Amino acid sequence: MTSYNDLEEVLALLDALSKDLIAAIDACYAYEPPRDDIVKVYMPIYHDKICEILTKYYKINVESIDNLELIHFINWMSKYTQNLAKYEFKEERLENGVKVLIKVFAKRMLKTNMEIVLNILIQVTDYIL
Repeated sequence: MTSYNDLEEVLALLDALSKDLIAAIDACYAYEPPRDDIVKVYMPIYHDKICEILTKYYKINVESIDNLELIHFINWMSKYTQNLAKYEFKEERLENGVKVLIKVFAKRMLKTNMEIVLNILIQVTDYIL
């Protein structure tokens, strides 16, 4: 059973699922004639499961995920989206999710940098006064 508190474990599960999906798609397209009908069945099943795992992990860890984990999470989602694009499968939920997470990361970085700058200004001001 997957621990949704462990990003490494979640990403390993997601990697396994996405590799299975890609292998199934490749096999269907290698068949003569290509079996688009099977791809249309398997793609949404795998993809929905992957989205479910991504959502569950994020909902459980939204408050505790650190910036490095957030970058790994965004990176995995981006790569997965790019892999799907090779098969002309476009998923707006994931694309929007990546954009939202990038904004979360940017806001965190801005807040962290502002706090550092403010602390430096306070120290300089205290020193001068």
